[in-house]
Amino acid sequence: MQRFLLRLLAIIAVVAVLPSCILTGREPIRRPLMYDVRDVAVIGAADVPLVVLAGVDRRVAAAVNATRRNVPLQRVVLTVKFDDYRPVQAYGDRRASVRFKVTAADIDTGNPVAAGTFIVHSSTDNPRIADENLAEEAAARIRFAFSLQTPRLPPPRPKPRTTSTKLKADAPAVAAPASVTAPAVVPAPTVAPAAAPVVPSGTNVEEGASGKITIGGGSTCDVATDPTCNP
Repeated sequence: MQRFLLRLLAIIAVVAVLPSCILTGREPIRRPLMYDVRDVAVIGAADVPLVVLAGVDRRVAAAVNATRRNVPLQRVVLTVKFDDYRPVQAYGDRRASVRFKVTAADIDTGNPVAAGTFIVHSSTDNPRIADENLAEEAAARIRFAFSLQTPRLPPPRPKPRTTSTKLKADAPAVAAPASVTAPAVVPAPTVAPAAAPVVPSGTNVEEGASGKITIGGGSTCDVATDPTCNP
């Protein structure tokens, strides 16, 4: 009978402790907890990069806003505290890592109702993106532990449509090609008309020759020079 009571008390103790324990060390989460998470606060030690803190806060807050509960659940606020950060190493396991503790407190009483410790490693050893990758890994653990929905990515913004308001008349005028300069026409030299030959008086102007007429051989006078000539 005593053994039965001891076993019963042990089972009750395990059932009572299970909801308040999320994760210890690196043990996987076997049963996500169901709470109505209303808000999240992220804090960290001085050596934890701001990229990690801001990345976790942004991702978990988006998951809280995307989660809808169909039944009434206990309302809680999450507090995420980072206390151990290791940057990318030069040798060995070069991946960055970080440890953090998540505490869920009742929103009405302020009493903690669940707590757990997580250790996450980056999936890359590239120091340029390792911290952002740590933020995603930590946020994924928190989403799974408290049954939060992964927020959907916003749709890509469509490219703005551009419509030209210029009319055809407003189009810049194309300068007409410069007119080809016609070659200068040199006027032909004016040739003075040849002076009419001076015809001596008594000659035939049209023929320009002497007008002697001899008929019957009786008269030898020149009618062109002798007005009294009567042939």
